[in-house]
Amino acid sequence: MAFNNSFTAVTGATYTAAQYNTHVRDNLTAIWVYTTAGDIAYATSATALVRLGIGASNTVLGSSGSAPQWTHTPPIAGVLHTKNTVYFAPGGQQFTGSTWGDITGATFNLTLTVTCTIMVWAVVTGYQQDSGRAFYVRANVNGVADPESSFPYNGTQVRNESLPYIYYATGITAGTRTVKLQTQGDGGSNGVFVERGRLIALAFAE
Repeated sequence: MAFNNSFTAVTGATYTAAQYNTHVRDNLTAIWVYTTAGDIAYATSATALVRLGIGASNTVLGSSGSAPQWTHTPPIAGVLHTKNTVYFAPGGQQFTGSTWGDITGATFNLTLTVTCTIMVWAVVTGYQQDSGRAFYVRANVNGVADPESSFPYNGTQVRNESLPYIYYATGITAGTRTVKLQTQGDGGSNGVFVERGRLIALAFAE
């Protein structure tokens, strides 16, 4: 029912039942479209309102492009969005020279629906065989590597050492995002051996 504002009162005029029904009863009906607690009204034209029922808990009011609508529940900034963890055990994967390589099994995907900060934790157990040299570990998040790798010097000590590692990447946009660990030696002929480890990544909504 459309709102009708055509009536103009004048002194001495007779107010008929038809006028009352049109300009009082029908106009009140046109603007009072509510039926349930939490309803809101929105205009579908210059003279018509319709009811929009209350949305589900924590949903937000958005737009379809032509009318208001309830949309998804957004994550709260700083609250955990998604996570993943993996144990890897390549059992002596060797890396020689000074070229970064992916550690076998230390890769997984995170599915983001909003922009997130991704925190990465890892422990990598391995060793460097060449005298005076080290092995390095870094994360690669969505194709971008940590510019500051972690490393211990344990050259000539052919024993496993556990290297702890932490890194975070900001502004990672929605989509399927790959997190992986990489390692390299700092030269030498014998190289780095990776025995095992654990990789954890948590994504927090920004």
